[in-house]
Amino acid sequence: MDEDVGPSRTMEIGLHVLVSALLCVSIIGITFVYGFNLETGSWLDNISALVRALGVDGGFFLGLYFSRRLWMRQKHGWWDGLTTTLFGLIWFAVALLMATLSWFSNTLFVASFQAVITQELLAKAGFPSISPQLVNKVIGAIPLVIVLLYSIVPRHTTAHVDTRTAEEIEEEARREASRIRAQNLVAAARAEGAGARLRTIVGGRAG
Repeated sequence: MDEDVGPSRTMEIGLHVLVSALLCVSIIGITFVYGFNLETGSWLDNISALVRALGVDGGFFLGLYFSRRLWMRQKHGWWDGLTTTLFGLIWFAVALLMATLSWFSNTLFVASFQAVITQELLAKAGFPSISPQLVNKVIGAIPLVIVLLYSIVPRHTTAHVDTRTAEEIEEEARREASRIRAQNLVAAARAEGAGARLRTIVGGRAG
């Protein structure tokens, strides 16, 4: 019997779509921070800004993707588990570094180009003591926090559950042992035949 582990396939696809959409929003904001402007910027400056934005959030996503795959794959022995965890931590460190840079750039975009929250709006809502700069920083971090949460969601896998009885397991073990003995007999017979042929050849040459 197979037992599902992690989210369903549909939910995992939806999670990938959400993460991709949030990264697109983040890339758009970073692109403008890095100088993208269709009116005053040259095509070279615009391409440069887009490439740098893709590099930041692309590195962020790759760090999460590889760390998630490494941490959640099946381990084979303690050495494999140790190296897998270590490389996962390295990729996650890359993701955190890129996430910090991305959050800084998104905060600049929200505050400078698209001031979502102002002191006037906070006062109207009954929160006059809250800093709008702090709120805008939180808004800039929302896409990155959600994408970071993506890294701890288990991958959709299927775990195989052995439902055989003890008698069935023993019978299969006996069949496997018989097969191994038969293979050993065949290998011994082949070795014996090869030795006889070698002795014949050597004896013929000596004669």
